[in-house]
Amino acid sequence: ISGLYMKKEFGYMALFAGTEVGSMVKNLRIKDSYFEQLYVDPRGQVASVVADCRGNLDNIYSNATLVTNNYNAGGMVAYANAEVWNTSSYGTPGTGTTASYKNCWFDGTIRAGVNGKYIGGIASMIRRGRLTFENCLFSGTIDSKFDQSYPGSGSTAYVGGMTGTITHGTSV
Repeated sequence: ISGLYMKKEFGYMALFAGTEVGSMVKNLRIKDSYFEQLYVDPRGQVASVVADCRGNLDNIYSNATLVTNNYNAGGMVAYANAEVWNTSSYGTPGTGTTASYKNCWFDGTIRAGVNGKYIGGIASMIRRGRLTFENCLFSGTIDSKFDQSYPGSGSTAYVGGMTGTITHGTSV
């Protein structure tokens, strides 16, 4: 896929807004594409492939440009969550599961504004469950303009080549 252009005010933004546990995105190339989130949204997720990923990735390449002022921006995935939710009580964590990212390469640009808190070359935030990385590469650019004096941004930005942060009992 080449030449995607997406500009959105808020919310989840990527080629796929979300994927479920056990799903697979495979054999995908995103080239010369642009994703921009216009406004600050603490729930906003920006990525080139999946905004809220609970599934697997295999053989994925992207050189997209991501521009955001939101908390989460990841080259491939904004929010990686390998967890099954308890269906009898919506919103409560259930059993941790395993997801994998194999042969993933992000060679694009992430430009995060004053509120960009969790920024990662492959995933912005990895949360719950077990996530395996195999043959994943970040060779792009991250430009973070985080400003702790910006209202609601907190005191620290988490910026990393692979991921911005790993939280909540996650095993990588």
